[in-house]
Amino acid sequence: ELEAAGKEQREALPYFRSALALLEPLEAGEDHRVLAALLRLHVSISRCLLAQKPYEALRHAAKALQLPPPCLIGGRATPDEVASAHVLRARAVCAMEEADEMYYEDEGERSALLNDLLRGLEAVAQVQPASEVKELRRRLTHLGSARGTRPRCNSEIFAQPQRSWPGAGAAAPKGPKA
Repeated sequence: ELEAAGKEQREALPYFRSALALLEPLEAGEDHRVLAALLRLHVSISRCLLAQKPYEALRHAAKALQLPPPCLIGGRATPDEVASAHVLRARAVCAMEEADEMYYEDEGERSALLNDLLRGLEAVAQVQPASEVKELRRRLTHLGSARGTRPRCNSEIFAQPQRSWPGAGAAAPKGPKA
């Protein structure tokens, strides 16, 4: 069943990307439907890429969280999509950490991202299944304490102003490191 779902996601990915390419140039700040569609597309692409390309999944989840919520301009609230984006970011980082992939410049940036992920998971604990959020929080906490790093934030990725909606401060990660 999981293999069939993975195949369906891989087949849907080009369609999601085509739709994203059509919507991104639009002035999303003026139409709540465009914002909602962009949010759903970034989350869907992230979900499709998680198993094979966790770094790309992380980037799309972060892009989803950078969008203002559609409810600010007359649309409906999107707590499920925002919560999914937070969970996908955390799952992508856990996958990269387990594969020993570099997705950060230095330990300070890594620590800042881990702390940001933990804050995001705390914000969505009421929307997502408690067991999944609890497990991701445990894994991220372990990753942060395994190297004994302290939070430090110098990178422009994380130096974004905190906004008033959940997940708005999430930043897109930089390109993969060799």
